[in-house]
Amino acid sequence: MKKIFIMIIMEVILFCTIILLSIFSTDDIQVKNLIIIIGDGMGKNQIEITEKINNKKLSFTEWLRCDVNTDSIDDFGKYTTTDSAASATALATGQQTINGYVGKNNYGNNLETVMDVAKRAGKSTGIVTTDFIYGATPASFSGHSKSRADFETIVDSQIKSNVDLFCGNANELCLSKKENYEEYGYSFFDNFDLASESLEVDKAYWQFDLYGKDASIKLNEVAGMALEFLEDDEQGFVLMIEQSNIDTYGHANELDGIIQCVNYLNQTVETVMNWVGDRDDTVVVVTADHETGGLLYGSENEYELKTVTQNNEMLSYAFTTPGHTSSYVNFYVYGIEPDFSKFKTFKDNSLIKNKDIGKYFKELVI
Repeated sequence: MKKIFIMIIMEVILFCTIILLSIFSTDDIQVKNLIIIIGDGMGKNQIEITEKINNKKLSFTEWLRCDVNTDSIDDFGKYTTTDSAASATALATGQQTINGYVGKNNYGNNLETVMDVAKRAGKSTGIVTTDFIYGATPASFSGHSKSRADFETIVDSQIKSNVDLFCGNANELCLSKKENYEEYGYSFFDNFDLASESLEVDKAYWQFDLYGKDASIKLNEVAGMALEFLEDDEQGFVLMIEQSNIDTYGHANELDGIIQCVNYLNQTVETVMNWVGDRDDTVVVVTADHETGGLLYGSENEYELKTVTQNNEMLSYAFTTPGHTSSYVNFYVYGIEPDFSKFKTFKDNSLIKNKDIGKYFKELVI
């Protein structure tokens, strides 16, 4: 009798534990807003060397973190070093594709993005980048093309995407399509001093001088304004913010530019977190699409070493390529503890695939 009583008690405890776990499961947290911040080309060493030069931590590097494999697939389905189009498509859609494809799978079919899922759930959506709006990363979250260089097709598909807010670097192509934007309900703004007027419209397109370390308008400024634009939606929003120029200076092997743009990204994270405050309904992610430059630092190697002053000491570093690498990048998240093991690419939470991030984004915004 005593054994039966103990067994009943144990069953009750187990049942209550299951109920409590289901109540407090991170998968059941109601996520109203999702903010995705992408540092194009921002590998682990780009982050670490910036912290060493700054002599302090960046604002997001103490968040929950894991490694990300960024490889894309080739025409035969084999893994290969990614470009920005394939990697951003994986982040935006949860599916891998071949290099150069924007928002399409390797068969050339259009893929549903996290922005599409968010709109279906009644949320507002926005894309902010220091690149042209038709650049590979913003394009993959909002457009479709079998070539990242087919800018006309990309812009035309973006105009029809129903994304509520676009913001990118000033360019003649989008300016020439101002009437097309307006036909689909967008208010067009290319003067930052007047852009605050757009906060009252339903859909907006902004283009300003945003590109590079000497841009007159900084990413955190437009990110803050984008939050104002989207925040009144009672159903919430999804906002993708890209600092594209870490990649630009990575290709040029210019460390100063990389550090400056990582700092710009960090300022943007700080602006976002000031907006988040004590909210418990918002998830913020910081990640990269890939690493650019093969940056090494602090050790002897076969590559030509350069030096930079860090707190009156010399820090050695080297670039190993002007291109992309397959080095893992970091995924940082605030506001939730995601379980990527269910996607079974690597079966744990310490190493994930970029497409798993895209799948999880879609789950969050349903």
